Amino acid sequence: MVASVFVALSELVLGWLSLFAAPFADLNLLWVVIPVYIGWLFNEFYQEKIGTSFGNAITNGAVLIWIAVDWARTATGFLGTDVLGLTLFKFVLCMIAVSAGIFIIVEGIHRKRIVKFIGRSRNVTYFLLVFTPILYNVIDLSLGALLVIILFFPIYYLLVEIIDRIVPDPKIYKDDAPETIPNEKERRTLEKQMSEKTNEFGEFKAEST
Repeated sequence: MVASVFVALSELVLGWLSLFAAPFADLNLLWVVIPVYIGWLFNEFYQEKIGTSFGNAITNGAVLIWIAVDWARTATGFLGTDVLGLTLFKFVLCMIAVSAGIFIIVEGIHRKRIVKFIGRSRNVTYFLLVFTPILYNVIDLSLGALLVIILFFPIYYLLVEIIDRIVPDPKIYKDDAPETIPNEKERRTLEKQMSEKTNEFGEFKAEST
């Protein structure tokens, strides 16, 4: 009994990991997933480590729309080979992604706090990474694939959160902190210094000519 449970869990884990390994089986996927990975890593640790801003969420919504357009282009190329059910699933998924991207952008502009979770980079990235192999026919669409995508999302989210907390905060957070923004007196001093430097440069240029 225990052995059977262990085997079943192992198959689920391997099935989930295969979604992330799929791009190495079809290099065409790399053109899609590499920018997604890069954007996610930089966003996760340099933008969203202390929370997602409305600006980040809006940007992630735009990425969602852009990838969904590429999904639709790819799905169109498989029209002659895919079965009807798979074709319908692909285009429904594209519509969901575009709709979600538009929702994130519009609600982000209206400053609705829900987009700070829906539009978080790790969530958008997960959605794009796990479904791209299915859209490209590298991973077969099945109830098992959909099951592991849903079941392992909380695990994925928790793992990223743990890593996020372990990794030290980048120094840029200190530089971008509100207390580092110059107040009115400091801004006047900076403007005065810049004006003096500009005048010195003008005098130097005049003497040189």
